[in-house]
Amino acid sequence: MGQEDDEHFVSVELPKALRSIYARATTNPALARKLVFDHLAYAGQEANKKSPHALVLQALAFCFKVINTNAHDDPAGARKILKQLEHFR
Repeated sequence: MGQEDDEHFVSVELPKALRSIYARATTNPALARKLVFDHLAYAGQEANKKSPHALVLQALAFCFKVINTNAHDDPAGARKILKQLEHFR
């Protein structure tokens, strides 16, 4: 992939896809929990499997922010993560 493709992916495609997944998770607590704890293996102190939906969404937003931030340094890794998340769109 070229640098322009990577820049477009990181600045447009990845954030759009993550927002789409997050939007689905806001109305589906089971999906949010599955993403945060099963798929992304969140281990922060702010949320756990028994936390209210709002805290789980905050943890999901944090995970997505980390993915998006790290994508600038590793677009290929972000593409791999997004490919794994594709079926949650």
